[in-house]
Amino acid sequence: QPATLVLLLKWFPQREKARANGFWLLCIPISAILAAPLTGFLLEHFSWRTVLVIEGFPPIIWAIVWYVMVSDSPSKVWWMKPGERQYIVEQIALDEAQKKETLAQDSARYRDVFRNPKVLILIGAWFLYCAGFYGFTMWLPQVIANISNSTPGVVGVLTAIPYIVGLIGM
Repeated sequence: QPATLVLLLKWFPQREKARANGFWLLCIPISAILAAPLTGFLLEHFSWRTVLVIEGFPPIIWAIVWYVMVSDSPSKVWWMKPGERQYIVEQIALDEAQKKETLAQDSARYRDVFRNPKVLILIGAWFLYCAGFYGFTMWLPQVIANISNSTPGVVGVLTAIPYIVGLIGM
C-alpha cells in the first residue's frame, strides 16, 4: 500500500485524493469477490500448484501494463491529453505550495508527532485492523470448509459473501 499512497499523492490534487483512495480501497472487496469463487472452482479441477501458476499469470500481465502505462507523475505519461495533464500538474503544484506554507508555519518535529496521543491511538487502531483483516482473510475459507463440508467451489462462493456485504457497506 505505501507505493499506492505515493502514486495517489503524485497523481491527484488534494481535493480529489480522498475519492481516489476510496476507489482504490474498493479493490480489496472486489478482488476477493472475484478471486474466491474462481479459486474454489479451479481447485475442483486442478492441484493447488497448478492453481497457483494459473492465478500468477494475471498479475504478471498487469505488471507489464502498469510498467507501460503508469509513471511517477502525470507529466511523464504519453497517453493523457495535454489539457488534463496540465490541469493535474498545476493543481498538484498549488497543493505543494500550500503545503510548504503550512509546514513553514508549523514547527512540529517528527518526534513530537509520535508523542501525540491521537497518533498513538491511530497507530494502535491500524495495527489491530490489519491483524483482524489478515486473520479473517487467511482463515475464512478454512473455517467455511470445516463448517460446511462443501466442495472448494461452494467454499469459494461462500467466502465471497462477506466481501459483497463489505463492498455494499463501502
